[in-house]
Amino acid sequence: KLFSLGAGLDMPLLIFILVLLAIGLVMLFSASYANSYYLQGNSYYYISRQAVFAVFGVAAMLLISTFDYHSFHKLAIVIFGVSLFLLVCRYAHIESIAPPEGDATRWLNFGIVSFQPSEIAKFALIVLFAHMISRNLDRMDTFRYGVVPYVAIMGLVAALIFLESHLSATLIILALGAIMMF
Repeated sequence: KLFSLGAGLDMPLLIFILVLLAIGLVMLFSASYANSYYLQGNSYYYISRQAVFAVFGVAAMLLISTFDYHSFHKLAIVIFGVSLFLLVCRYAHIESIAPPEGDATRWLNFGIVSFQPSEIAKFALIVLFAHMISRNLDRMDTFRYGVVPYVAIMGLVAALIFLESHLSATLIILALGAIMMF
């Protein structure tokens, strides 16, 4: 059972998130309305686009909140494999999906959506490490099971991201992995 539609929401957290979202939208409008008017001819250009993304983001958040997170155990290897595939796709030099942007090669573009595969890799690393740690909990104090596989996986992901000229994401991946191992 992947989705649980009857699961209760954490209402205080939801309200907090919506208040932060509203404050962010007000701040964006306050900071951009004049620039938007002069550059786009419409004071609401940036805020309207961001509001549409916010609505889709809240809808996605609510949909994802119904997902049973225990299912990530079964999907950990697949999620990590997809993230590695996306990181490697970055080096395919197919300009239709991986347009060059100066010296940095961070983005994949699939028509209507473009994203950094390093963002998927962060999530995938957390899910995979949680899966592996829960499987090897009694052996985590050994070097063979508690350090070597995690360092190898972290090193592979960090190397692929570092080659994108994305030092900040590389450092975040290394920090996430170290925290998970600790």
